[in-house]
Amino acid sequence: MQDASQDDRRSAQRVRVSCRCWVERESVTLLGTAINLSHSGLFMRTPLVLSRGSAVDIKLNLERGVVHALGRVVWIKAFEGGGQASPGMGILFEEVRCGTDLLRDYLVAKATNAI
Repeated sequence: MQDASQDDRRSAQRVRVSCRCWVERESVTLLGTAINLSHSGLFMRTPLVLSRGSAVDIKLNLERGVVHALGRVVWIKAFEGGGQASPGMGILFEEVRCGTDLLRDYLVAKATNAI
């Protein structure tokens, strides 16, 4: 399992967000919240996580519409208890199928809150 220490290897700047997000894999649908986002991926806080390497179908609800992408789980953060951060998944976008311009405009608007 990998953790958030991958920050220095990211190719795109992330911005803080709080967006509803749905991830589907075969017959499993997970609902969660994207808490950071870039044009190349996101971190989704969700109580259940999929295996690293899982191919996923992503729907991200932004203020002006929905972005639909295909991606892959590249790292997971399991529940640690004791008041630690919630579990979630880092997902790399492999193809943005719908909402490319919407995603770009949203990221530009949020860039002042970059993390």
